[in-house]
Amino acid sequence: MLKTVKSYNIPYSLFVNLAVTFAPALAANLGVIMAYYRISLAAGLGRLFLENIYTTGYFILLWLMNFVIFEAVGEIFEQVPEIRYIERSGHRILSILPLGAILIGFLLAMSIPILFKSNFIILIAGEMLYVWMKEKYGGGH
Repeated sequence: MLKTVKSYNIPYSLFVNLAVTFAPALAANLGVIMAYYRISLAAGLGRLFLENIYTTGYFILLWLMNFVIFEAVGEIFEQVPEIRYIERSGHRILSILPLGAILIGFLLAMSIPILFKSNFIILIAGEMLYVWMKEKYGGGH
């Protein structure tokens, strides 16, 4: 038996998800560029988007990777409702909250480039907030 697709505004949902995944990629890239070159925010934006096609391309690839990860996590939590919550001693909490905290802890302990570390930390925190707000206030992924 086929599952029925929930009806929600797909272009709006796509736009929101693109915006939510754009922010971590932009913040991580700008932070690294501004720290490396010791420049202002405006100069960092110029260096990221106007000066070098390779830097811009790298940013776009990181943004698309964020989008794929974000959509995959959203689909997993939507399609497998059994993993949505953890129930302990009568309390029900969203499983993404402790899982996200554990992943952030692992990322902080790992020695990977700061661009990826900061990007994934911001992305995980954003995903945790997004799922929590979606659960609290409703809405579609």
